[in-house]
Amino acid sequence: MGVPMTAYAGRWTISAAALAVVAAIAAAREQQGAAPASPRDAGSDVTAAGGSSPKWVRIVESDEGVLRLALAARTYEPVDAASNSPEITLVSVMHIGDRAYYRRLQKVLDDHDLVLYEAVAPPGLGAESVDADDATAMAERTRARMRLLAAGIESEKRHEGAYPASLAALGESVHTSRRLARWLNAAGVDAWGRSFVYVRSEDGAGFELKSLGADGREGGEGAGADIDWSSEEPLTPQDLAIVSAEDEEHQIQAKLARAFDLAFQLDEIDYERDNWRNSDMGVDELMRRLEASGADGGVMLDLLSGSSFPARVASMVLSLVEMIPGAAPRGKLMLIELLGSSDDLLAATGPMAEAEALMKVIVDDRNQVVIDDLRKVLDSGEMDRSGSGAPRKRVAVFYGAGHMPDLADRLEEELGFRDKGAKWYSAIRLDLAEEGIGESEVLMVRGMVRRQLEMMKTMSDGE
Repeated sequence: MGVPMTAYAGRWTISAAALAVVAAIAAAREQQGAAPASPRDAGSDVTAAGGSSPKWVRIVESDEGVLRLALAARTYEPVDAASNSPEITLVSVMHIGDRAYYRRLQKVLDDHDLVLYEAVAPPGLGAESVDADDATAMAERTRARMRLLAAGIESEKRHEGAYPASLAALGESVHTSRRLARWLNAAGVDAWGRSFVYVRSEDGAGFELKSLGADGREGGEGAGADIDWSSEEPLTPQDLAIVSAEDEEHQIQAKLARAFDLAFQLDEIDYERDNWRNSDMGVDELMRRLEASGADGGVMLDLLSGSSFPARVASMVLSLVEMIPGAAPRGKLMLIELLGSSDDLLAATGPMAEAEALMKVIVDDRNQVVIDDLRKVLDSGEMDRSGSGAPRKRVAVFYGAGHMPDLADRLEEELGFRDKGAKWYSAIRLDLAEEGIGESEVLMVRGMVRRQLEMMKTMSDGE
Protein backbone atom coordinates (compact mmCIF):
# COMPACT_ATOMS: atom_id res chain seq x y z
CA MET A 1 0.00 0.00 0.00
CA GLY A 2 1.08 3.52 -0.28
CA VAL A 3 0.82 4.10 3.45
CA PRO A 4 3.80 3.81 3.42
CA MET A 5 4.77 1.91 0.30
CA THR A 6 7.35 -0.56 1.56
CA ALA A 7 7.57 -4.31 1.86
CA TYR A 8 7.16 -3.97 5.64
CA ALA A 9 4.10 -1.73 5.71
CA GLY A 10 2.65 -3.12 2.50
CA ARG A 11 2.65 -6.73 3.67
CA TRP A 12 1.31 -5.77 7.12
CA THR A 13 -1.57 -3.86 5.56
CA ILE A 14 -2.35 -6.75 3.21
CA SER A 15 -2.56 -9.17 6.12
CA ALA A 16 -4.60 -6.85 8.32
CA ALA A 17 -7.02 -6.08 5.52
CA ALA A 18 -7.41 -9.70 4.46
CA LEU A 19 -8.03 -10.97 7.98
CA ALA A 20 -10.51 -8.19 8.69
CA VAL A 21 -12.33 -8.89 5.44
CA VAL A 22 -12.95 -12.50 6.44
CA ALA A 23 -14.36 -11.37 9.78
CA ALA A 24 -16.50 -8.73 8.10
CA ILE A 25 -17.90 -11.18 5.55
CA ALA A 26 -18.74 -13.72 8.20
CA ALA A 27 -20.91 -11.17 9.98
CA ALA A 28 -22.11 -9.55 6.78
CA ARG A 29 -23.76 -12.75 5.55
CA GLU A 30 -26.49 -12.04 8.10
CA GLN A 31 -27.00 -8.53 6.71
CA GLN A 32 -27.90 -9.30 3.09
CA GLY A 33 -31.38 -7.81 3.35
CA ALA A 34 -30.34 -4.64 5.17
CA ALA A 35 -31.15 -1.18 3.83
CA PRO A 36 -28.50 0.68 1.80
CA ALA A 37 -26.09 2.85 3.75
CA SER A 38 -26.87 6.52 4.26
CA PRO A 39 -24.46 9.21 3.01
CA ARG A 40 -21.55 10.16 5.23
CA ASP A 41 -21.26 13.94 4.91
CA ALA A 42 -21.97 13.57 1.22
CA GLY A 43 -19.15 14.91 -0.91
CA SER A 44 -17.16 16.21 2.05
CA ASP A 45 -13.82 15.27 3.56
CA VAL A 46 -13.62 12.79 6.36
CA THR A 47 -12.32 14.41 9.52
CA ALA A 48 -8.91 13.11 10.49
CA ALA A 49 -7.56 12.55 13.98
CA GLY A 50 -7.38 15.83 15.87
CA GLY A 51 -10.33 17.32 14.01
CA SER A 52 -8.39 18.60 11.00
CA SER A 53 -9.22 17.88 7.37
CA PRO A 54 -6.90 15.19 5.94
CA LYS A 55 -4.35 16.42 3.41
CA TRP A 56 -3.40 13.15 1.72
CA VAL A 57 -6.02 10.41 2.16
CA ARG A 58 -9.76 10.88 2.61
CA ILE A 59 -13.02 9.00 2.30
CA VAL A 60 -15.91 10.64 0.45
CA GLU A 61 -19.47 9.34 0.23
CA SER A 62 -22.04 10.78 -2.19
CA ASP A 63 -25.78 11.23 -1.67
CA GLU A 64 -26.24 8.22 -3.97
CA GLY A 65 -24.27 5.98 -1.61
CA VAL A 66 -21.06 5.77 -3.65
CA LEU A 67 -18.02 5.48 -1.40
CA ARG A 68 -14.59 6.58 -2.61
CA LEU A 69 -11.09 6.42 -1.18
CA ALA A 70 -9.27 9.44 -2.57
CA LEU A 71 -5.58 10.33 -2.53
CA ALA A 72 -4.11 13.78 -3.10
CA ALA A 73 -1.63 15.20 -5.56
CA ARG A 74 -0.55 18.42 -3.84
CA THR A 75 1.47 21.08 -5.68
CA TYR A 76 4.08 23.36 -4.09
CA GLU A 77 5.55 26.54 -5.55
CA PRO A 78 8.62 28.59 -4.58
CA VAL A 79 7.92 31.16 -1.86
CA ASP A 80 10.11 33.55 -3.84
CA ALA A 81 7.88 34.46 -6.79
CA ALA A 82 10.92 35.70 -8.74
CA SER A 83 12.61 32.32 -8.53
CA ASN A 84 12.85 30.29 -11.73
CA SER A 85 12.63 27.01 -9.81
CA PRO A 86 9.97 24.48 -10.84
CA GLU A 87 6.72 23.61 -9.16
CA ILE A 88 6.90 20.36 -7.20
CA THR A 89 3.88 18.06 -6.98
CA LEU A 90 3.74 15.35 -4.33
CA VAL A 91 1.66 12.61 -5.99
CA SER A 92 0.55 10.11 -3.33
CA VAL A 93 -0.28 6.56 -4.38
CA MET A 94 -1.36 3.16 -3.05
CA HIS A 95 -0.34 -0.27 -4.35
CA ILE A 96 -3.80 -1.45 -5.39
CA GLY A 97 -6.76 0.47 -6.75
CA ASP A 98 -9.18 0.79 -9.64
CA ARG A 99 -7.58 0.45 -13.06
CA ALA A 100 -9.00 3.85 -14.03
CA TYR A 101 -7.15 5.36 -11.06
CA TYR A 102 -3.76 4.32 -12.42
CA ARG A 103 -4.65 5.50 -15.90
CA ARG A 104 -5.43 8.94 -14.50
CA LEU A 105 -2.21 8.97 -12.47
CA GLN A 106 -0.19 7.99 -15.55
CA LYS A 107 -1.57 11.00 -17.41
CA VAL A 108 -0.85 13.26 -14.43
CA LEU A 109 2.74 12.05 -14.17
CA ASP A 110 3.34 12.19 -17.92
CA ASP A 111 2.42 15.87 -17.77
CA HIS A 112 5.52 16.58 -15.65
CA ASP A 113 9.02 17.37 -16.86
CA LEU A 114 10.66 15.11 -14.27
CA VAL A 115 9.32 12.30 -12.05
CA LEU A 116 11.18 11.08 -8.95
CA TYR A 117 9.69 7.76 -7.89
CA GLU A 118 9.76 5.36 -4.96
CA ALA A 119 11.32 1.91 -5.36
CA VAL A 120 13.57 0.25 -2.79
CA ALA A 121 16.07 -1.23 -5.22
CA PRO A 122 18.27 -4.30 -4.78
CA PRO A 123 21.85 -3.88 -3.49
CA GLY A 124 23.98 -1.74 -5.76
CA LEU A 125 21.06 0.03 -7.46
CA GLY A 126 19.99 2.59 -4.85
CA ALA A 127 19.93 6.31 -5.62
CA GLU A 128 22.66 7.07 -3.05
CA SER A 129 25.77 8.28 -4.86
CA VAL A 130 29.24 6.72 -4.77
CA ASP A 131 32.48 8.70 -5.05
CA ALA A 132 34.02 7.70 -8.39
CA ASP A 133 37.49 8.24 -6.88
CA ASP A 134 36.79 5.74 -4.10
CA ALA A 135 38.03 2.50 -5.65
CA THR A 136 36.77 0.38 -2.76
CA ALA A 137 33.24 1.82 -2.91
CA MET A 138 33.12 1.43 -6.70
CA ALA A 139 34.21 -2.20 -6.43
CA GLU A 140 31.62 -2.86 -3.70
CA ARG A 141 28.83 -1.45 -5.87
CA THR A 142 30.05 -3.51 -8.81
CA ARG A 143 30.06 -6.68 -6.71
CA ALA A 144 26.55 -5.94 -5.44
CA ARG A 145 25.27 -5.62 -9.00
CA MET A 146 27.11 -8.75 -10.01
CA ARG A 147 25.43 -10.71 -7.20
CA LEU A 148 22.01 -9.52 -8.35
CA LEU A 149 22.77 -10.61 -11.91
CA ALA A 150 24.04 -13.98 -10.70
CA ALA A 151 20.87 -14.48 -8.63
CA GLY A 152 18.76 -13.64 -11.67
CA ILE A 153 20.79 -15.99 -13.83
CA GLU A 154 20.38 -18.84 -11.33
CA SER A 155 16.65 -18.13 -11.06
CA GLU A 156 16.33 -18.38 -14.83
CA LYS A 157 18.07 -21.75 -14.80
CA ARG A 158 15.58 -23.02 -12.21
CA HIS A 159 12.73 -22.05 -14.50
CA GLU A 160 14.22 -23.07 -17.85
CA GLY A 161 16.78 -25.76 -17.01
CA ALA A 162 19.60 -23.75 -18.60
CA TYR A 163 21.29 -20.41 -18.13
CA PRO A 164 20.15 -17.49 -20.32
CA ALA A 165 21.91 -16.98 -23.64
CA SER A 166 22.71 -13.35 -22.78
CA LEU A 167 22.01 -10.71 -20.14
CA ALA A 168 19.53 -9.12 -22.55
CA ALA A 169 17.67 -12.43 -22.75
CA LEU A 170 17.58 -12.55 -18.95
CA GLY A 171 15.78 -9.19 -18.80
CA GLU A 172 13.32 -10.31 -21.47
CA SER A 173 12.44 -13.63 -19.80
CA VAL A 174 8.75 -14.43 -19.41
CA HIS A 175 9.53 -15.37 -15.80
CA THR A 176 10.71 -11.84 -15.02
CA SER A 177 8.33 -9.16 -13.76
CA ARG A 178 8.55 -5.68 -15.26
CA ARG A 179 10.20 -4.27 -12.15
CA LEU A 180 12.71 -7.12 -11.85
CA ALA A 181 13.53 -6.77 -15.55
CA ARG A 182 14.20 -3.07 -14.97
CA TRP A 183 16.51 -3.92 -12.08
CA LEU A 184 18.39 -6.61 -13.99
CA ASN A 185 18.89 -4.32 -16.96
CA ALA A 186 20.19 -1.57 -14.65
CA ALA A 187 22.53 -4.07 -12.97
CA GLY A 188 23.96 -5.05 -16.35
CA VAL A 189 26.61 -2.33 -16.10
CA ASP A 190 29.28 -2.05 -13.41
CA ALA A 191 29.92 1.01 -11.25
CA TRP A 192 32.17 2.43 -13.99
CA GLY A 193 29.32 2.31 -16.49
CA ARG A 194 30.60 -0.62 -18.56
CA SER A 195 28.61 -3.74 -19.40
CA PHE A 196 29.47 -6.90 -17.53
CA VAL A 197 31.07 -9.62 -19.62
CA TYR A 198 28.76 -12.64 -19.65
CA VAL A 199 29.47 -15.90 -21.46
CA ARG A 200 27.29 -19.01 -21.27
CA SER A 201 28.93 -22.37 -21.80
CA GLU A 202 28.06 -24.21 -25.00
CA ASP A 203 25.93 -26.78 -23.19
CA GLY A 204 24.12 -24.08 -21.20
CA ALA A 205 25.15 -25.66 -17.91
CA GLY A 206 27.60 -22.98 -16.77
CA PHE A 207 28.49 -19.32 -17.22
CA GLU A 208 31.21 -16.72 -16.73
CA LEU A 209 30.48 -13.24 -15.40
CA LYS A 210 32.97 -10.46 -14.78
CA SER A 211 33.69 -6.73 -14.74
CA LEU A 212 36.86 -5.43 -16.39
CA GLY A 213 37.44 -3.02 -13.51
CA ALA A 214 38.23 0.69 -13.57
CA ASP A 215 40.46 0.50 -16.66
CA GLY A 216 37.98 -1.47 -18.78
CA ARG A 217 40.70 -3.88 -19.94
CA GLU A 218 41.39 -7.56 -19.33
CA GLY A 219 43.60 -8.27 -16.33
CA GLY A 220 45.03 -5.30 -14.49
CA GLU A 221 45.89 -4.57 -10.88
CA GLY A 222 44.42 -2.54 -8.05
CA ALA A 223 41.34 -0.58 -9.15
CA GLY A 224 41.94 -1.83 -12.70
CA ALA A 225 41.80 -5.49 -11.72
CA ASP A 226 39.02 -7.63 -13.14
CA ILE A 227 36.22 -8.64 -10.77
CA ASP A 228 35.33 -12.24 -11.64
CA TRP A 229 32.22 -13.98 -10.31
CA SER A 230 34.13 -17.25 -9.99
CA SER A 231 36.22 -15.63 -7.24
CA GLU A 232 33.25 -14.28 -5.27
CA GLU A 233 31.44 -15.88 -2.34
CA PRO A 234 28.58 -18.21 -3.38
CA LEU A 235 25.04 -16.88 -3.45
CA THR A 236 23.25 -16.90 -0.10
CA PRO A 237 19.53 -17.50 0.52
CA GLN A 238 19.24 -13.74 1.05
CA ASP A 239 20.75 -13.06 -2.38
CA LEU A 240 18.26 -15.41 -4.02
CA ALA A 241 15.43 -13.94 -1.93
CA ILE A 242 15.91 -10.53 -3.55
CA VAL A 243 14.91 -12.09 -6.88
CA SER A 244 12.33 -14.59 -5.66
CA ALA A 245 10.70 -12.07 -3.32
CA GLU A 246 10.02 -9.76 -6.24
CA ASP A 247 7.94 -12.47 -7.90
CA GLU A 248 6.33 -13.52 -4.59
CA GLU A 249 5.55 -9.91 -3.65
CA HIS A 250 4.06 -9.34 -7.10
CA GLN A 251 1.95 -12.49 -6.75
CA ILE A 252 0.51 -11.50 -3.35
CA GLN A 253 -0.24 -7.94 -4.41
CA ALA A 254 -1.76 -9.12 -7.69
CA LYS A 255 -3.78 -11.75 -5.84
CA LEU A 256 -5.11 -9.10 -3.47
CA ALA A 257 -6.05 -6.91 -6.40
CA ARG A 258 -7.77 -9.79 -8.19
CA ALA A 259 -9.67 -10.90 -5.08
CA PHE A 260 -11.12 -7.42 -4.65
CA ASP A 261 -11.60 -6.74 -8.38
CA LEU A 262 -8.86 -4.11 -8.38
CA ALA A 263 -5.59 -3.54 -10.25
CA PHE A 264 -1.95 -3.66 -9.10
CA GLN A 265 0.14 -0.50 -9.42
CA LEU A 266 3.24 -2.13 -10.89
CA ASP A 267 1.13 -3.78 -13.60
CA GLU A 268 -0.57 -0.52 -14.55
CA ILE A 269 2.03 2.26 -14.25
CA ASP A 270 4.71 2.50 -16.95
CA TYR A 271 8.00 3.49 -15.31
CA GLU A 272 9.95 3.20 -18.56
CA ARG A 273 10.14 6.93 -19.24
CA ASP A 274 13.33 8.85 -20.01
CA ASN A 275 12.39 11.56 -17.51
CA TRP A 276 11.67 9.16 -14.62
CA ARG A 277 14.35 8.65 -11.94
CA ASN A 278 14.47 6.28 -9.02
CA SER A 279 14.78 8.37 -5.85
CA ASP A 280 15.10 5.81 -3.08
CA MET A 281 17.56 3.73 -1.07
CA GLY A 282 18.91 0.39 -2.13
CA VAL A 283 17.97 -2.49 0.13
CA ASP A 284 21.62 -2.79 1.25
CA GLU A 285 21.63 0.79 2.50
CA LEU A 286 18.19 0.28 4.04
CA MET A 287 19.44 -2.75 5.97
CA ARG A 288 22.52 -0.86 7.18
CA ARG A 289 20.32 1.96 8.45
CA LEU A 290 17.95 -0.46 10.18
CA GLU A 291 20.78 -2.27 11.93
CA ALA A 292 22.42 1.01 12.99
CA SER A 293 19.10 2.23 14.41
CA GLY A 294 18.63 -0.88 16.53
CA ALA A 295 15.57 -2.04 14.56
CA ASP A 296 15.28 -5.72 13.71
CA GLY A 297 16.71 -6.11 10.23
CA GLY A 298 15.69 -9.77 10.30
CA VAL A 299 12.07 -8.70 9.98
CA MET A 300 12.88 -7.07 6.66
CA LEU A 301 14.79 -10.13 5.45
CA ASP A 302 11.86 -12.38 6.34
CA LEU A 303 9.54 -10.08 4.43
CA LEU A 304 11.83 -10.04 1.43
CA SER A 305 12.11 -13.82 1.43
CA GLY A 306 8.35 -14.33 1.73
CA SER A 307 8.86 -16.52 4.82
CA SER A 308 7.21 -14.07 7.21
CA PHE A 309 3.97 -14.96 8.96
CA PRO A 310 2.10 -11.95 7.45
CA ALA A 311 3.04 -13.03 3.92
CA ARG A 312 1.88 -16.61 4.48
CA VAL A 313 -1.35 -15.52 6.19
CA ALA A 314 -2.09 -13.03 3.42
CA SER A 315 -1.76 -15.68 0.73
CA MET A 316 -3.94 -18.16 2.62
CA VAL A 317 -6.66 -15.68 3.53
CA LEU A 318 -6.83 -14.22 0.03
CA SER A 319 -7.43 -17.71 -1.35
CA LEU A 320 -10.43 -17.96 0.96
CA VAL A 321 -11.67 -14.49 0.05
CA GLU A 322 -11.69 -15.40 -3.65
CA MET A 323 -14.00 -18.34 -2.87
CA ILE A 324 -16.61 -16.42 -0.84
CA PRO A 325 -19.54 -14.93 -2.82
CA GLY A 326 -19.79 -11.18 -2.34
CA ALA A 327 -16.28 -10.94 -0.90
CA ALA A 328 -14.89 -8.48 -3.45
CA PRO A 329 -17.13 -5.48 -2.69
CA ARG A 330 -16.88 -6.10 1.05
CA GLY A 331 -13.14 -6.37 0.71
CA LYS A 332 -13.16 -2.99 -0.98
CA LEU A 333 -15.23 -1.59 1.88
CA MET A 334 -12.71 -2.83 4.44
CA LEU A 335 -9.76 -1.48 2.45
CA ILE A 336 -11.42 1.92 2.09
CA GLU A 337 -12.12 2.14 5.81
CA LEU A 338 -8.71 0.81 6.84
CA LEU A 339 -6.65 2.96 4.49
CA GLY A 340 -8.88 5.95 5.04
CA SER A 341 -7.81 5.74 8.68
CA SER A 342 -4.12 5.79 7.80
CA ASP A 343 -3.36 8.74 10.09
CA ASP A 344 -4.88 6.85 13.01
CA LEU A 345 -3.12 3.67 11.89
CA LEU A 346 0.29 5.30 12.09
CA ALA A 347 -0.57 7.02 15.37
CA ALA A 348 -1.67 3.69 16.83
CA THR A 349 1.90 2.37 16.65
CA GLY A 350 2.56 4.75 19.54
CA PRO A 351 5.94 5.46 21.08
CA MET A 352 7.30 1.91 20.89
CA ALA A 353 11.07 2.27 20.60
CA GLU A 354 11.54 -0.32 17.84
CA ALA A 355 8.57 0.98 15.87
CA GLU A 356 9.99 4.49 16.06
CA ALA A 357 13.41 3.30 14.92
CA LEU A 358 11.88 1.30 12.09
CA MET A 359 9.64 4.11 10.86
CA LYS A 360 12.47 6.63 11.03
CA VAL A 361 14.43 4.57 8.52
CA ILE A 362 11.47 3.49 6.37
CA VAL A 363 9.96 6.97 6.13
CA ASP A 364 12.30 9.73 7.34
CA ASP A 365 15.62 8.44 6.02
CA ARG A 366 14.16 7.48 2.65
CA ASN A 367 12.48 10.87 2.42
CA GLN A 368 15.90 12.44 2.91
CA VAL A 369 17.00 10.73 -0.32
CA VAL A 370 14.14 12.50 -2.11
CA ILE A 371 14.97 15.87 -0.56
CA ASP A 372 18.63 15.45 -1.51
CA ASP A 373 17.64 14.63 -5.10
CA LEU A 374 15.30 17.63 -5.24
CA ARG A 375 18.06 19.86 -3.90
CA LYS A 376 20.38 18.61 -6.67
CA VAL A 377 17.71 19.39 -9.26
CA LEU A 378 17.19 22.89 -7.87
CA ASP A 379 20.92 23.62 -7.52
CA SER A 380 21.70 22.39 -11.04
CA GLY A 381 19.03 24.57 -12.62
CA GLU A 382 18.08 21.75 -15.00
CA MET A 383 14.38 22.33 -14.31
CA ASP A 384 14.50 26.14 -14.19
CA ARG A 385 12.12 28.02 -16.45
CA SER A 386 13.62 30.08 -19.26
CA GLY A 387 12.66 33.42 -17.71
CA SER A 388 10.43 35.15 -15.18
CA GLY A 389 7.55 35.38 -17.66
CA ALA A 390 7.70 31.75 -18.77
CA PRO A 391 5.60 29.01 -17.15
CA ARG A 392 7.38 27.02 -14.47
CA LYS A 393 8.55 23.51 -15.22
CA ARG A 394 6.95 20.72 -13.22
CA VAL A 395 8.58 18.05 -11.07
CA ALA A 396 6.57 15.19 -9.55
CA VAL A 397 7.47 13.07 -6.52
CA PHE A 398 5.60 9.75 -6.86
CA TYR A 399 5.52 8.14 -3.41
CA GLY A 400 3.23 6.43 -0.93
CA ALA A 401 0.87 8.64 1.06
CA GLY A 402 2.59 7.76 4.34
CA HIS A 403 5.68 9.63 3.18
CA MET A 404 3.88 12.82 2.22
CA PRO A 405 3.38 14.71 5.52
CA ASP A 406 7.11 14.63 6.24
CA LEU A 407 8.05 15.42 2.62
CA ALA A 408 5.65 18.38 2.62
CA ASP A 409 7.16 19.75 5.83
CA ARG A 410 10.67 19.49 4.39
CA LEU A 411 9.65 21.17 1.15
CA GLU A 412 8.38 24.13 3.13
CA GLU A 413 11.02 24.29 5.86
CA GLU A 414 14.18 23.24 3.99
CA LEU A 415 13.61 24.10 0.33
CA GLY A 416 11.48 27.24 0.57
CA PHE A 417 8.23 26.06 -1.05
CA ARG A 418 4.59 26.65 -0.13
CA ASP A 419 1.38 24.71 -0.66
CA LYS A 420 -0.45 25.84 -3.80
CA GLY A 421 -3.36 23.40 -3.61
CA ALA A 422 -4.35 19.81 -4.29
CA LYS A 423 -6.25 17.65 -6.73
CA TRP A 424 -7.88 14.47 -5.47
CA TYR A 425 -7.98 11.17 -7.33
CA SER A 426 -10.37 8.34 -6.53
CA ALA A 427 -8.30 5.19 -5.89
CA ILE A 428 -11.15 2.82 -5.00
CA ARG A 429 -14.83 3.35 -5.83
CA LEU A 430 -17.63 1.30 -4.27
CA ASP A 431 -21.36 1.66 -5.02
CA LEU A 432 -22.92 0.45 -1.77
CA ALA A 433 -26.48 0.21 -3.09
CA GLU A 434 -25.44 -1.61 -6.26
CA GLU A 435 -23.49 -4.16 -4.22
CA GLY A 436 -26.30 -4.63 -1.69
CA ILE A 437 -24.24 -3.41 1.25
CA GLY A 438 -26.55 -2.09 3.94
CA GLU A 439 -26.02 0.68 6.46
CA SER A 440 -25.68 -1.71 9.38
CA GLU A 441 -22.97 -3.60 7.51
CA VAL A 442 -21.05 -0.39 6.80
CA LEU A 443 -21.32 0.69 10.44
CA MET A 444 -20.15 -2.74 11.56
CA VAL A 445 -17.02 -2.55 9.40
CA ARG A 446 -16.27 1.01 10.50
CA GLY A 447 -16.67 -0.03 14.12
CA MET A 448 -14.39 -3.00 13.57
CA VAL A 449 -11.64 -0.79 12.15
CA ARG A 450 -12.04 1.70 14.99
CA ARG A 451 -11.87 -1.03 17.64
CA GLN A 452 -8.75 -2.53 16.10
CA LEU A 453 -7.05 0.87 16.04
CA GLU A 454 -8.03 1.53 19.65
CA MET A 455 -6.69 -1.90 20.63
CA MET A 456 -3.39 -1.18 18.91
CA LYS A 457 -3.18 2.20 20.62
CA THR A 458 -3.85 0.63 24.03
CA MET A 459 -1.18 -1.99 23.44
CA SER A 460 1.40 0.60 22.38
CA ASP A 461 0.58 2.84 25.37
CA GLY A 462 1.27 -0.10 27.63
CA GLU A 463 4.77 -0.65 26.26
